[in-house]
Amino acid sequence: MVSLTGPSGSGKSTLLHIIALLDQPTSGEVFFKKKNFSKSNDNEKDLVRRRGISIIYQQNNLLSDFTALENVAIPLVNNGFSWEESIKKSTKILSLVNLSKRLNHFPGELSGGEQQRVAVARALITEPDLILADEPTGSLDRKTANEIFSLFLKLKSKNRTILYATHNRELSNRADYKL
Repeated sequence: MVSLTGPSGSGKSTLLHIIALLDQPTSGEVFFKKKNFSKSNDNEKDLVRRRGISIIYQQNNLLSDFTALENVAIPLVNNGFSWEESIKKSTKILSLVNLSKRLNHFPGELSGGEQQRVAVARALITEPDLILADEPTGSLDRKTANEIFSLFLKLKSKNRTILYATHNRELSNRADYKL
């Protein structure tokens, strides 16, 4: 687990976007699993993002017209799973983030902490090798922030790589490595 810290405007989000293959660096190269993606086309990058990299945005980017369950299921459908299988897997992962009673609620009906847990579940549903999180606890109270961080610790124990940007010194200090 790696924390990325720095003042506002220092490029933390930009770096995460470059690592997620969303932005092109002005110089240098981007490698993921020993493959150079610096000159890859958008289709190749999309495939890697769908299967190997997940990003949890500062603003959770949930789709407002879809329930929590549907928001989490969509990445699986995009990866070729049936709707039924996607719903089954999504129900299970939402229960892991303590949202089993909120499956059919729309984002506007959820608290900020619940929305962030849906975003975390959505990022985890495809079982990515790399999870990038941009201020995942920035707008949360201390208790909810610790719950989200506990989820990261569970992922770490399952050999997932987690890189998160944070202003929170306490959370930064809990990382294995700091940038």
